[in-house]
Amino acid sequence: MAAQHSPVQTTSKDVKKRDLLRQYGIICVSVEYFQYGGFRYPNLEEAVSQAKRDQYAHESDI
Repeated sequence: MAAQHSPVQTTSKDVKKRDLLRQYGIICVSVEYFQYGGFRYPNLEEAVSQAKRDQYAHESDI
């Protein structure tokens, strides 16, 4: 059975946003964040470093 796709509706706000992007040559890029302990980190290495620090602190408390 083929997957059913619902049509995406374009609002006037979407059209205005698209027009502004074109007018000024602006592009929209996705940003990847890593979340740990309620904080966002710009890269995986920083998130892992914090997780390791937390793990070490927890083990030291035992």
